[in-house]
Amino acid sequence: MRRFLPSGPPHADTGRRRLLRASLAGAAGWALGGCGTGGDGAGQGATASAATLSGNAATRDELAGLYREALQGGQRTAVVYGAAVDAEWEPLWLAFQADFPGLRVIYMHVSPTQVMARIDAERQAGNRMGDLLMQPVNVLPLIARRGYFEPWRPASAEGLADEYRDEADRAHYPFSKVFGLAYNSQQVEADALPQRFDELLAPAWQGRFSYIKPVTAVGTTDVAFATLLRDGVVDLPRLQALHRAGLFTGPDAGVTYVSQGRLALNPWGYLAVVVRQRALGAPVAIRFVPDFSVNVPFGFGVVGGAPHPASARLLKSWLFSPRGQAAVAQQAYQLGTMPDAPPPPFYPDNAAERERLHRRPPPDALVADLEAQRGMLRDIFFRPKPT
Repeated sequence: MRRFLPSGPPHADTGRRRLLRASLAGAAGWALGGCGTGGDGAGQGATASAATLSGNAATRDELAGLYREALQGGQRTAVVYGAAVDAEWEPLWLAFQADFPGLRVIYMHVSPTQVMARIDAERQAGNRMGDLLMQPVNVLPLIARRGYFEPWRPASAEGLADEYRDEADRAHYPFSKVFGLAYNSQQVEADALPQRFDELLAPAWQGRFSYIKPVTAVGTTDVAFATLLRDGVVDLPRLQALHRAGLFTGPDAGVTYVSQGRLALNPWGYLAVVVRQRALGAPVAIRFVPDFSVNVPFGFGVVGGAPHPASARLLKSWLFSPRGQAAVAQQAYQLGTMPDAPPPPFYPDNAAERERLHRRPPPDALVADLEAQRGMLRDIFFRPKPT
């Protein structure tokens, strides 16, 4: 199902907004809300405020120029193919649309295992539909190497650490998904939480925790294991013991089960789900314990030959701007990658505390590590549990 978001500022009750749905082909003909007019001329006179154009002079000039180019060229949409469900990103796209009236983000959930085949089919058919690809760090470098992206560095990304861009400036990572040790606060006291990997394997936690199965479309634990293997925290026997002791769940389900009291712990639990469950009153909390925390960068590339290049570049540039990085933290509960990016809720803002966390390998090294460990992880985690 192709999806679109209404233009204009978000409703005050942001926690209960509903995503409207329409086909991509039909979306281009819809009137653009929030601009005062509809039809083909919608948005032509729209301007972004000085507050919207945040950042240094080069960033402000870039945002203003791309916005003007998008409106004057009739590029009213930015079509994003992403590796997560649409509702997760709705508040972020709405923040972008509020900053740039007349433009709309069309988001489509495309699995990392399917995205290259989709782009290949569009290229062969001569019918480009996607403008931007948003994929995790374990996938995006592979796509970039295949030549799908145009080389372009946003002015707003000046100062971005080298580990968050590729050498050819095809892919850039504006934020990381954040995972920590989620726990049921009615079942477990904070000072009783396991602090090290070996403590999780104790009999007291047997069958009381779940984690994301590795070597699947969701690469969270793959990245975590690559990091812990590199740092000597885990080895083959410890991973085998983890398989015996824990259960498999998805990113949302693992935290939900903890919220419901069905499980006590969810190591490498997704912060965004914790925040949403807490807003509903669930007794779930999160701690960023080094062995059970990982940040998974998500990157963007503008597709070569994109049908809406100006709006695609605008969205990518905005994500690195101060307003975009603030929206990443406040609306999507992710950790921005720009220096001085504000932290999302519950994430440590103390530099010393952050330094305790394991740093995953940079993208290219990580991809190599993931490839090397895939066979071992399959051999461990795809076997039946011993009885």
